[in-house]
Amino acid sequence: DACQALCLSPKKNIPKETLWMLSNIAAGTPGQAARLIQHTTLIDTVFEILRKGVAFDVMPLNQSVVIPLLVAKEAVYIITNLIEVVDYSQISTLLGKGLVSLFAALLANPSYSNIALQALVSLQALIEATQKQSAAELQSLTTQMETCGMLEALEDLQQHPSQKVYEIAVKILEDFFEAGDEEEANPSTRE
Repeated sequence: DACQALCLSPKKNIPKETLWMLSNIAAGTPGQAARLIQHTTLIDTVFEILRKGVAFDVMPLNQSVVIPLLVAKEAVYIITNLIEVVDYSQISTLLGKGLVSLFAALLANPSYSNIALQALVSLQALIEATQKQSAAELQSLTTQMETCGMLEALEDLQQHPSQKVYEIAVKILEDFFEAGDEEEANPSTRE
């Protein structure tokens, strides 16, 4: 598949630009986003980029391809846009691919602190979509989040220098896990 090959290109900007294009498709109509999810090989490639990028600061997909942080950021935008556009049955497809554990690992990796905000926005959209589906689905999601270490990652993000990251992490903890801000005071280093 041509798009998959472009995502894995050894040329510096090709993967980033390809993922940017895919994030625009994901942000399109519900039909366009659904077709993107149905393209299993392509979505699996996006997940693989994020998985490998979380495991390593820079991701070797093969001997000649290295995926930098900006590529991972574009992959997160794809997921965010899909969650915001598609219906819950299609979100379930993403959940089945390990989305929760992937985001937990992403949020826990300090190398990805620059994309923590986008990952949190995506996580918040995921939680809200699940909440609209049913209380049972929300309970299942929060259990998955607890099991894969998401709570610890969210608690650690309360120390993040970005005020927005701090606020979203606290909101998710307070709204869905009955946990609050563990800080004594709001650090002055926040932007």
